[in-house]
Amino acid sequence: MRASPAQGAAPCRRHDCLHILAACRAVWPAGGAVTVSTARPLDRPAGGVSSDGVRAMPRIICSINATLSGTCHHGDVVADAEHHRYAAALARSAAALLLGRATYELFAAFWPRALHRRDLPAEVLELARVLDAKPRIVVSGREPATAWPGTTRVAGLEALRATLAGIGGSVVLFGSPGLAASLAAAGMLDEVHILLQPLFATRGPRLPPLWAGQAFRTVSAERFGSGVVLLRCRPAG
Repeated sequence: MRASPAQGAAPCRRHDCLHILAACRAVWPAGGAVTVSTARPLDRPAGGVSSDGVRAMPRIICSINATLSGTCHHGDVVADAEHHRYAAALARSAAALLLGRATYELFAAFWPRALHRRDLPAEVLELARVLDAKPRIVVSGREPATAWPGTTRVAGLEALRATLAGIGGSVVLFGSPGLAASLAAAGMLDEVHILLQPLFATRGPRLPPLWAGQAFRTVSAERFGSGVVLLRCRPAG
C-alpha cells in the first residue's frame, strides 16, 4: 500500500481541491467534517422482513476513489494510515462485502497474505483482519482466478438480489466501478463515498458515467490530513 502519490499520477495543490469541492457544492472547513445538506431517511428498510412480508434488501454503500481528473484506478490513491482506518471502520460496520471480479482479484492477491506479514503498519494489518473476517460476495460470470475462503460468487444482478435478500444492516462495495455503474443504473445504491484524491491522472474509467442511471447529492464532506476529501452522497430523489 502506498502512502504517497502513486506513479503515473501528479499531486495537486490545495486550491485545486477547493475548486473541485466548489463544483460539488461542498464547503471547505478549517478542519473536520461539515454537513452540506440534511439527508432524508431511506425509503426502504435495511434487511429483515418488511411489514408486507417481503424480504428486504440491505443498504448498499459504495466506496470508491477518484482523482481530480475524474478517473478511478487502484494505483492512484493516497493510501496512508487515515485511509486504512476509514476503510476498516466502514468494512467493520457492514454485514458483508461486495466486489466486482477485477477488484476481487486485486483484494484476494494481497489481503489474505497481508494477515501473516509483520512488515506492514498496524492500520494495514487491522484492515486485513476485517476484510478477511467478513463474508464476501463477488459478482462475476465466471469463477475468479484466485480463491479466498469465505467468498460467494453470484452471476448477475438478479442472483445478487436473491443473495442479499434478508441480510440485515448494510453491505459495502469497495471500488469495482463497473459493478457500481450497474447497481446505480438499477437504482440499488443507497449511499456513495467518493474519496477525492489530490491527484491528476489519466488511467482507469471516469467517475461521472458511473452515475448515469441514478442521481446523487452530496450530504457531507470531510477532509483528511493528506488532502483527500471524503464526499458522502445519497440518491437525490
